[in-house]
Amino acid sequence: MIKKVNIYSLISLQCQRALLVRFLICALVSIAPEYANAQVQLETGTQPTTESRSTVIQSTSPTVSPDSLTSLPREEQGIAVIVNDKLISDYDVEQRLKLIFATAALEHTPENEERIRDQVVRSLINEQIKIQEGSRLEVSINVDDLNEYIDRIANQNDMDTEGLLDFLERKEIDPQTLQHQAYANATWDKLLIGRFGSDIALSDNEINEQYQRMQKAFDKPRYQLGEIFLAFDNARESTIVAQTARRLSQELQRGASFPAIAARFSESPTAAQGGNLGWIQEDQLAPELTRVIRTMRPNSISAPIRASDGYYILALIDKTIGNEADAQRNQFRLMHVLAPLEADASRADVILAQNRINSLLERFTSCENIAPLIEDLNFQIDSVNTIMAGQVDDRQQAILQSKNAGDIIPPQRSPRGIEVVLVCDRQNDTGIAVTRDMIEDDLYNRELEMVARRYLRDLRRSAVVDIR
Repeated sequence: MIKKVNIYSLISLQCQRALLVRFLICALVSIAPEYANAQVQLETGTQPTTESRSTVIQSTSPTVSPDSLTSLPREEQGIAVIVNDKLISDYDVEQRLKLIFATAALEHTPENEERIRDQVVRSLINEQIKIQEGSRLEVSINVDDLNEYIDRIANQNDMDTEGLLDFLERKEIDPQTLQHQAYANATWDKLLIGRFGSDIALSDNEINEQYQRMQKAFDKPRYQLGEIFLAFDNARESTIVAQTARRLSQELQRGASFPAIAARFSESPTAAQGGNLGWIQEDQLAPELTRVIRTMRPNSISAPIRASDGYYILALIDKTIGNEADAQRNQFRLMHVLAPLEADASRADVILAQNRINSLLERFTSCENIAPLIEDLNFQIDSVNTIMAGQVDDRQQAILQSKNAGDIIPPQRSPRGIEVVLVCDRQNDTGIAVTRDMIEDDLYNRELEMVARRYLRDLRRSAVVDIR
């Protein structure tokens, strides 16, 4: 069963691919002048694939110093935490909190701030530990590494760098909080692949056995999942993390953005994709997760699920049986544009707004770089979301299925003004294909994830952390 929604009511739609990683680690990189002409040899920081796990590339892109990612002199900032000999300021914590409330559809109240502050501090501590370990091992991060994150987010949200800057400025968020998170994630990715990537060896027997299991399970349920993982290292931390997990699960069930919360808090590598796990079979999940997911309905959020080293929160986006293509799973990336108009606007004002809408539609060919035109017309981009055809009623589904990228869904009058939906992209469902390369990559990434968790746990245990 797929939950039905209205095409014109997409603002609060969650757990969809177009919102994954929204503003995760996009950054407008400030570069220390002393690094401007540096040339370094580095290992690729991209997600490993069968062909690229040990690739070494040359980069002439300027390197970035973590010390350049600080907005105010340290003496002007109160101290929140000391991690070994490095400071996390009160300003760092405040800015990360503002970012979370701005991107996760959370109401910014003192109560909500208190609920998530501990986990924000923990996330900042983890980032500092990752950066320090990268510095110890002389991992170099350059502008290209960070631009990779920027490009991913901009493309997924039909935005450019200027649009991201405008968003931050409107919300009074210092870009440095995103820069810092980008730097930590890029450092950690490159460190893991460089240090452990070549040590993970998969045999042909392992790959073939998993391939055969998946082929036999094609008539079994498959689940499209999102995950948030919060780790703990000891019994005391377990209690604290359990409380945080319960609070986050409650906020998600009230409508907070799952991708944004995953991007900010999850300690799984899938945080870089807003928690997106893709389509998963039951035998790919731990037994404690399988038991819960069997009881969930599509478009629902689980309560926290305890594992041996942390707590999971799962989002069940969809469920299917078999691997055949299904038109109801065709995905459409839609941009919801509003021409503001009072409910009691005069006929002359309505006609003027309609003419401006027509001007937009005549010039619209794709969502890429459409934002400046929308701004010039004094319109608003309410949201950019991905929706499956089966999530809308039969009438609206017929409209969607007749559209392709670059098309429009006819405008309609609402109490807010005149609303129009632009079709940015369309991806037809092709079924669920499984190849040996896909299985190898999945097994490799699972092994690397386990190594990463143990590594970060050991670094946390050996770190000297003073929380003020």
